Amino acid sequence: MLTSKPLYLLAISLLFSTVGSSQNPSFTSNASYASFASNETKFPGNLNTEDLLSWKRSSKDSLFILHKNGSFAKWADQGWSELIWYFEGGANMFVDKDDNVWLLSTEIGLHKYKNGRFTFWGNTNERSGKNFIPSAKLYDMTQDGQGFYWICSDEGILRFDGRGFILFDTKTSGLASNHTRSIVIDNKGMIWVGTADSGIVSFDGKTWKHYNTRNSALKADNVSKLEIGANRGLMVSHNAHRSGLGNAYLFSPRGH
Repeated sequence: MLTSKPLYLLAISLLFSTVGSSQNPSFTSNASYASFASNETKFPGNLNTEDLLSWKRSSKDSLFILHKNGSFAKWADQGWSELIWYFEGGANMFVDKDDNVWLLSTEIGLHKYKNGRFTFWGNTNERSGKNFIPSAKLYDMTQDGQGFYWICSDEGILRFDGRGFILFDTKTSGLASNHTRSIVIDNKGMIWVGTADSGIVSFDGKTWKHYNTRNSALKADNVSKLEIGANRGLMVSHNAHRSGLGNAYLFSPRGH
């Protein structure tokens, strides 16, 4: 159990408390934030964008980063403010429609942050308790038009209504693999799931469809990242680096 900060994390904390400008810059995309994080704030090498697991912005242009060394920090009016100095097993972040910031871990489950307050869901909690989650190994998250959250885990896909979870796995659904890694929802409401070993699965609320290297133009069955592109097409990456698509290509379910 950690009892004090390692020196490199202490240095990160000091950096977050001193680096910044007097106004909150405006960002239109994660790419523009990446440029800001690597250039305008002049982060040292150990805090460049290659070391960021995830960066997100809220509707009010507040910026949040999750660093691979475990730091969760916010860019506010006066600069960086570190909110968690060590988030164990950090994998990804998601900002929902109400500006709640969700932290996903591959070790300890799910955290929600809003206005200085944290809420935690873990699978070591009481199974019948309100803060129990069926899997602590979480990778990606999105929200549908009805407000439901969909979360990738190593146990399958979790649907969360803010109170309880429903697990979709290979036994209870048409999911091709429980090892899910990335999830997006397109403009028609179709849910797309990238798996670690079985390609891509789509779900329209009723029907599950499976795409792999044998029945589609997918280049590999280990899918690490999905995105909806500018042309509303499904972009796929097999690059393990979480903070960017990297060698992404447009995937068409009808192409082969």
